[in-house]
Amino acid sequence: QPHGPDQKRELSREVGAMASAGPDIAGLLPWMLGLRDRFGWRLLMTIFIVHHLLKGFCTGGGLSGLIGSAVDFTYRSYGVTGPDLQVFTAVAALPWTMKATMGVMSDGFPLCGYRKVSYLALFAVVASLSLVGLGVGVGAGAAAEPVSEGLEGPASPARPALPLPVLTAALFLVHFQVALSDLLVEARYSESLKLEPEGGPDLITFVWCGLQSMGLVATFVAGWIIDASGPSLCFFIAAPFAALVAL
Repeated sequence: QPHGPDQKRELSREVGAMASAGPDIAGLLPWMLGLRDRFGWRLLMTIFIVHHLLKGFCTGGGLSGLIGSAVDFTYRSYGVTGPDLQVFTAVAALPWTMKATMGVMSDGFPLCGYRKVSYLALFAVVASLSLVGLGVGVGAGAAAEPVSEGLEGPASPARPALPLPVLTAALFLVHFQVALSDLLVEARYSESLKLEPEGGPDLITFVWCGLQSMGLVATFVAGWIIDASGPSLCFFIAAPFAALVAL
């Protein structure tokens, strides 16, 4: 503990130095404007939509986020066992292991003369429709009356209206879009980094800080949404974010 005035002044200076070393919130806007000048708003908005909103908020960078939380509750409503849950989740997440195939597909088979934009738009429509279908199917099952097992037996909880294979196939398409968009946008900003290598650290910071931050936000809100309205609302919320990729 400081006992003399000199020691107290020294402690005050150290505290002031620590405070001044904190995050420079006022410098965030100039930093973003610098990114805009180097890479353009179009690329930054694409990264925000694909990496921050779709990959970070909706899937948590993989199998978590808003969709991942809803998937766990949805599969449990089917009464699947723990090992079966892992199998179905792994099948739905297979697109994350298929990025090399996606790259060959987009480079070797362009749609309408475009190698990236056409695939982004096509699977944005497919994934958004799949999410709406998931929301409707899971919500319809939640609204149904429980099915009684007998005159005196306990009632079993109502299952979602979607058959289990259809549910898994829809989730597969959703993850396919996220993985494909992630791959193609990574390729896009890698090309920009070759032209502006000095801005590389700032752009990578923008990508990963936004992704992790949005994943953290999804972790906080997913439980509240599921508790208040059920997992179907998570799919409905994620659908517009998937559709944004087509713009």
